[in-house]
Amino acid sequence: MFYGQQQYDFDEGIMAFLSPGQILRGESENIPENIEGWMMFIHPDFLWNTFLAKK
Repeated sequence: MFYGQQQYDFDEGIMAFLSPGQILRGESENIPENIEGWMMFIHPDFLWNTFLAKK
């Protein structure tokens, strides 16, 4: 899979933290059919008036 402009091997699993505008993508010919997992998206309002909201 690709994170930013770099390709990484996530065979042993992944925990990634992305900022708005960053891209995590996979190429369909290289992703196993049995891949599964979870993604959690946080709405920007959740971070309102925090240091992370200003970053």
